[in-house]
Amino acid sequence: MMRLAAVVALTMLVAVPSLAGVTLTVERDEAVCRGSEYDNVNLHPYTYDPNDTGLHVGSWSSMDEIARSYLAFDLSPLDGQPSVVDARMYVYLKELMGTGAEPIDAYLAGDSWTETTITWNNAPPPVGAALDSNGGPFAGGQWFSWDVTSAVVSQLAGDKALTVVLREENESFSIHSWKYFVEEEHTTTNKAYLDVTCAPGLPAFALVGAVPIIGCVARKLRRR
Repeated sequence: MMRLAAVVALTMLVAVPSLAGVTLTVERDEAVCRGSEYDNVNLHPYTYDPNDTGLHVGSWSSMDEIARSYLAFDLSPLDGQPSVVDARMYVYLKELMGTGAEPIDAYLAGDSWTETTITWNNAPPPVGAALDSNGGPFAGGQWFSWDVTSAVVSQLAGDKALTVVLREENESFSIHSWKYFVEEEHTTTNKAYLDVTCAPGLPAFALVGAVPIIGCVARKLRRR
């Protein structure tokens, strides 16, 4: 009769992407204002009320004031890393005033500014279309994020410096919407940061199962 003498199990290894995460804390950040008493004033020397926390974004109709905030990141730690597949910027919202309902857009901007000299008039303008928009709903004491992947990729290929400017989608003196985000010099725990995901440089391998190969060896046994 015939009897199975051997079964060979082939174990397969398949390459599986293993994504790597990198966190980059904001290097510098500052708000700029247009209108009212802070029109074209460098705000860095001011000592804010703890509730204000530094990074202003919004429009305030009763004061004819509009504010934007600039955030700069050093991308050099990503140099030599595998390709960036996702990058999000997180900023902590302390509180809001008025309706606070206006969406906030993130734009790429130039890097030629400092915290101690930037004003509304000399601030680098937003570049191109918005990178991303966050429509809330906004509430104090929470983190809010924007997808800035395309900007990180483009700047990493250039000078490895990234500036993002936050502004309300609809800037108007007729709107009563103001948000206070935490500025880096006013906190030790809630500084803005980039959460960057990189593709793997070398693949990881996963055991996906055993495939039996039956009947590799068979022999005929004869009765005597």
